[in-house]
Amino acid sequence: MREGEILALLGHNGAGKSSTIKAMLSLVAPSQGSISVFGLSTQSQAARHDILWPELSARQHLRLFAHIRGVPWSKVEAMVEEKLEAVRLTNVGSRPAGTYSGGMRRRLSVAIATIGDVRFVVLDEPTTGMDVVNRQHVWRMIQRLKAGRIVLVTSHSMLECDTLGDKIAIMTAGRLSCVGDSLHLKNAYGSGYSIAIIAAAPEAVSEITEAMGEVAPLATVGSVRGRKVNFAFQSEAAVASVPHVFAWIETVPNLISDWGVSQTTLEDVFLNVGKLEEESKAQHEWQ
Repeated sequence: MREGEILALLGHNGAGKSSTIKAMLSLVAPSQGSISVFGLSTQSQAARHDILWPELSARQHLRLFAHIRGVPWSKVEAMVEEKLEAVRLTNVGSRPAGTYSGGMRRRLSVAIATIGDVRFVVLDEPTTGMDVVNRQHVWRMIQRLKAGRIVLVTSHSMLECDTLGDKIAIMTAGRLSCVGDSLHLKNAYGSGYSIAIIAAAPEAVSEITEAMGEVAPLATVGSVRGRKVNFAFQSEAAVASVPHVFAWIETVPNLISDWGVSQTTLEDVFLNVGKLEEESKAQHEWQ
């Protein structure tokens, strides 16, 4: 992890994300190896289980942690209002945290995690329970936060990792399977392009599939659901045939009622990496 970057950590339930974070924060001892962050232990965390006092307001929480982390007295009140504004809690900042919804508590926890001169910030599923509007505000806050810091974000949201992550790491079975920026991972583990074709009638599905085999022989049939057929273009040679597919579609309006093209998503990468790991594990066990 590098200063000025956000590393987004992805993994299925039980992959080892939370255990890794606990080891980084010295909450548990690693089973082997060692963890070094600037040669020091980490200082900040926004855990999924918020550690908040229900009787204290958001402002009181922020003041408390500001004093604990050595923020100068003269700067505390301005910092408190800045953090409240960043997570959209200004209007309820004097209410007890015990009256907040789950999403509001998460926003307060994120604000607390960013207090002080913290060089390494860990945010464990920071936007869980938030609506779309507040999630966008917190994302912008996290993007600003990375200047001069290292930020580690874990999430089950592919969109969140794709939006925030300068680099994305995928964990499976307690190990890092791959690390890279979004484009690199999509090129290395993705499915290239996908063209979805909706047949005008159920009986036209087989005709479309056969025709595609001639127009784009290197494309593979990804899935068939009713009248919808997905074709994957994974190799460079297959992608080169995409313009020919577009030209062919224009010649058969009676066969096709609708169609669309899309690029590999981070979700495709995540699923493909998981399949590769399962295949590798099965092969190892067989040997």
